[in-house]
Amino acid sequence: HAVGLPFFHAFTGCDTVSAFRRKAKKSAWQTLEVFPDSTDVFTRLSKRPHSLLQTVMEIKEAFVCIMYERGTDTFAVNKARLELFARKQRSYEAIPTTLDALMEYKNRTVYQGGHVWGQTLECFQCLPSPENCGWQKKKKRKQQLETKMDHFYSCRSLLSRTIKMRM
Repeated sequence: HAVGLPFFHAFTGCDTVSAFRRKAKKSAWQTLEVFPDSTDVFTRLSKRPHSLLQTVMEIKEAFVCIMYERGTDTFAVNKARLELFARKQRSYEAIPTTLDALMEYKNRTVYQGGHVWGQTLECFQCLPSPENCGWQKKKKRKQQLETKMDHFYSCRSLLSRTIKMRM
């Protein structure tokens, strides 16, 4: 686990990247223990963050689903959201973020955990522009980009799909 800790720390919340709703480091660590495929991914992203393949994103997506519902067999975030909200009656605050938001979150965590912390022992770091990794410059400070799907739309979409399911 040790080599993957920089990315794990960034992915589960740190000083520059927010944490998952209602999920602390302990929940994430327990997920890492029951989902060993994620250890290899976190290690790869701590060392070589530019090697993002579709399978890597699928494993990260599955990690998030398992973190919110142990024993789930739904490994797609948007399907897990619907399952937890509509069928299991979880509150909106207790379900994972949307896939769009997770994709942008992935960019910020790859930058922080992989590029920045992954090169801490290098004399000269070769960092990509933060603007290409989910950050934007505003008034001489870096800020997170807004997600593509705003909060209202994602709630409304989830509610309308839940209503259709119950009819």
